[in-house]
Amino acid sequence: MVRTASLSLIALLVLSSLLLALPSPGRSAEWRDVSDARLLNAERDAGNWLMYNRTYAGWRFSPLDQISAANIKKLVPKWIFAGGTVGDQQMTPVVNDGVMFTTSTSLAFNRVHAVNAATGELLWKYDRRTAEDVGALVRLIPHNRGVALYKDKVIFGTLDAHLVALDAKTGKPAWETKIVDYADGYFVSQAPQVIKGKVVVGIAGPGEMGPRGFVEAFDADTGKSQWRWYSIPAAGERGSETWAADTWKIGGGAVWHTGTYDPDLANEPWDFDTVAEHHVIDVVRNGQTQKAVVTANKLGYVYTLDRITGKFLSAVPFVKSLNWGAPDPVTGKGVETPGLRPTMGGPPVEVCPSLLGGTGWQPKVYNPRTGLLYIPSNEFCMKYGYVPDLTYKKGQLFTGNTTEHFSKTEHAGVLRAFDVNQNKVLWEWNNRTPLISHTLATAGDLVFQGTAEGRVVALDAKSGQELWSFNLGTPQSGGIISYAVDGKQYIAVAAGGTVRSQVWFGKEPKWTHATRLNFSDVVVVFGLSE
Repeated sequence: MVRTASLSLIALLVLSSLLLALPSPGRSAEWRDVSDARLLNAERDAGNWLMYNRTYAGWRFSPLDQISAANIKKLVPKWIFAGGTVGDQQMTPVVNDGVMFTTSTSLAFNRVHAVNAATGELLWKYDRRTAEDVGALVRLIPHNRGVALYKDKVIFGTLDAHLVALDAKTGKPAWETKIVDYADGYFVSQAPQVIKGKVVVGIAGPGEMGPRGFVEAFDADTGKSQWRWYSIPAAGERGSETWAADTWKIGGGAVWHTGTYDPDLANEPWDFDTVAEHHVIDVVRNGQTQKAVVTANKLGYVYTLDRITGKFLSAVPFVKSLNWGAPDPVTGKGVETPGLRPTMGGPPVEVCPSLLGGTGWQPKVYNPRTGLLYIPSNEFCMKYGYVPDLTYKKGQLFTGNTTEHFSKTEHAGVLRAFDVNQNKVLWEWNNRTPLISHTLATAGDLVFQGTAEGRVVALDAKSGQELWSFNLGTPQSGGIISYAVDGKQYIAVAAGGTVRSQVWFGKEPKWTHATRLNFSDVVVVFGLSE
């Protein structure tokens, strides 16, 4: 069984720029370094997408409005770039002044591309070979979610637990650092985050492989380690009393997801107590504005916490398939429904939502213009059991459960618009399969949503009405972003599918149509027709 610890984090960034205010970088423009100041003020840099979530606040909101609800019917493909691998495409592209950086991953290598963001022309490609004896989990899910940019460097993590920096202009290696021994099952899947000259990255693997998870910071110029924080406390540390004997040594606590950051707070910027990002939002409750973090998590609830004090403010359900229990209304701590915890070797129990969550790692997005948090949510359950016996073996899977996913409803995927001030869902858009794809909100009153069936759709941000769609021909599974080059707005969609979806969808008849799609590794870029 896996537990994770939490660390307070947070961020307040105000998105304000419009397309008309952005600079117009040419396709032949000289490289412009990505400084600390540019990262800190990324919300004002409307034409670029400089980091995984675009800004430290984690909103994934683009202030570009050239593409809008009024002209969305004119959105057409402009170019397609193939990364050269098959499936497990989960990366989010980043863009700096007309240059896009993408990743493609197979078990054999981590690959990084630099691409002309206006034409799709390949500028350079870098392949780093992966060690052949990596752990069992990475062999099942060899994926990478993207890169970080800092100064003239492109920085990414590898499947064998290294951190690598490349020259952004040439793709040549600048430095490489070993984070930890991959033989213990560690690897890096998340896109790193750069904060004040430090590359902050979490480690994947511990949740299913056993050893303790951690977050580590490295000097962005040299790659040297600066500090490490473990998600599971060691003996004698605060919280260690909740771990019997030496179980903390194999307690898990993987850190899969890129964090958010509040530059106005003095504490370290990460909070990894759930898989979901923690949106830095000022909410209005009872007529008072409160500095908050808002997160929609796997339990099927939207939690709101005071980001200054950590005080629990509220927890509101956003899915209907719920039977595991409910948060305590005073503390927010989960209170289990009796009888739903399986026994070792006993019969499976029916639990809702599935362990994939009421929402999973797929980013939730926030539009400050509408005050809505757009949640790709799932109405599905699982038959969940524990194996009769479980013994930890280094480098081997350490999960001990059996799982079968199913849905009681016709539409398992539901995009929900949640008003963070009113604390309630305002509208829904339904999809047959679970929404394990990405979402984007823009100032053009649009929300873009991908699906496992291979569609990307554009919805009216205020009503949820479907306005436009395009068939990608492969499952949409990576990031959706917006950027501008030479005054023209683009929408980029990373697609290709995830191998795990074949397992997730395999025994539910209502989802088999999605398993017939071919996997791929493409970025499809859209713009308005001339």
